[in-house]
Amino acid sequence: MNDTEIMEVLYRLESKIDEGLAQIIERIDAIERRRHPSPKTKEELVQTVRDFYKYRCPCCELTQILNDRGTPKEVAQYDHWISKSRNKADQMWIVCRKCNSRLEVDSEFKNRSANRFKSFQERREQNAKPLLD
Repeated sequence: MNDTEIMEVLYRLESKIDEGLAQIIERIDAIERRRHPSPKTKEELVQTVRDFYKYRCPCCELTQILNDRGTPKEVAQYDHWISKSRNKADQMWIVCRKCNSRLEVDSEFKNRSANRFKSFQERREQNAKPLLD
């Protein structure tokens, strides 16, 4: 085989690898579809913001994400902390749009926010416990 033939074989091989990788990514995306939180989960997350965060984003604590009636404003978004396919209350929180966008693309920001997520979950669990008689 001469150099030209070798290059052609390598190019075809690279092309097949790219096609295979694209198919694998498509399959993963199909399997891991975004699962929206149930109405009960949404209420539990909103209740935690109402009771502990003065209607503000639990991530930045700056942006008001609930209106005066205690319901989510347009700026509020449900963040899937672990994976977009996981939608239980202990795997999510409700945050402002800006924080949600940063959590998706900025791993350093997400790492710095981990303690806030943990604190949010501890407060949510505290809220979910029944009162003692």
